[in-house]
Amino acid sequence: ASVVTFSNAEGVDSVLQGFWLTNGFADHGGGVHLDNASPTLSNLVISNNVSLISGGGLYGTHSSAALTNITVSGNSSNAGGAGVYLDDCSPTLTNIIVSHNIGVIGAGYQGYAAYPIVTYSNIWGNYPTDFYDISDYTGLWGNESVDPEFVGFLPTMDPTQWNFHLVPDS
Repeated sequence: ASVVTFSNAEGVDSVLQGFWLTNGFADHGGGVHLDNASPTLSNLVISNNVSLISGGGLYGTHSSAALTNITVSGNSSNAGGAGVYLDDCSPTLTNIIVSHNIGVIGAGYQGYAAYPIVTYSNIWGNYPTDFYDISDYTGLWGNESVDPEFVGFLPTMDPTQWNFHLVPDS
């Protein structure tokens, strides 16, 4: 099952902050599954989750969620959007890192009829590609695509040893 699911029309007053969401396994959204809900998510690490279809780290459909200060890294998907998959939604993503996710297509960030507002975010180093069926916002609104330089992360490491803090001056 997904680590966290919002599916009952939750709004911005439903807040999830300050957690490490890991070891989820679901068809959609191994870490976070948003379905017809628009909560506020902040200060999260979403890692080491698996989806059989899409959204290993985060899956959103019919959502206008507000996501701030979130790292989505080290997730996988048997199809698309291993990091983030958006379907028919328009969330706001601010200061998001999406890196080192592995999928079949669109491993980092994939969307279908998705119109997100993405600012000050970094999408980099996902396999086989960072973007699929969604706009690449690199170079716009403070977005970049560079190695986030985590203190301690290698996909081959034991996930309990991952450290997603950034090295100084990264």
